[in-house]
Amino acid sequence: MKKLLLVLFTALMFISCQTTEKKLIKDHEQTLGDTKIDTDISFNSLDEVQVITAKDSLKILETYLEEKRVNKIEELSEMIELYQDYVDKYTIEVDEAEYQSIKDIYQEQLDSKKESIESYKLAIINYQGDCKDTFLEPVIAQIEDYKKRGDEVLFSKYKANFTANNPFLNNIKQEITREYYISADKTKIMTVRND
Repeated sequence: MKKLLLVLFTALMFISCQTTEKKLIKDHEQTLGDTKIDTDISFNSLDEVQVITAKDSLKILETYLEEKRVNKIEELSEMIELYQDYVDKYTIEVDEAEYQSIKDIYQEQLDSKKESIESYKLAIINYQGDCKDTFLEPVIAQIEDYKKRGDEVLFSKYKANFTANNPFLNNIKQEITREYYISADKTKIMTVRND
């Protein structure tokens, strides 16, 4: 008797889980802006394809961080080289200028380029370190959060195949296959991709 109850409970849980995801997808597909529309969705299949954990996302974010960090350092290094060429040019111009007013103009440009070079060097040091006050700072914060969360499920990827009436094509019935990324608590769709 206990085994029968366990089997029934497991089956019920499976059905209710499928119902939750189907309802979420139906609600998503039948919402156009703030308006609910009836598209008469009928599921052919709905399969959980992948469970994405914090650890999985951590690998992706770490790769992204390193790629963007290297690109930004290269960009800043190129700017330093470019500005160094200007420093060399303006140094010669200051030395060779005949009039003080022209020397002053070149000196102003020279000082400005030297200042920019120092600023870029500091930025490189920042990107090699904690990336404080840069576009990568939130990425580093997210990485730290994911490290703490370990194997916690963030969302699941589902592949759905269904038929629906298309209200833009005179309610013609269409077969649609899409991937849905659904939050771990099954309360919202994170993103949708067409197959």
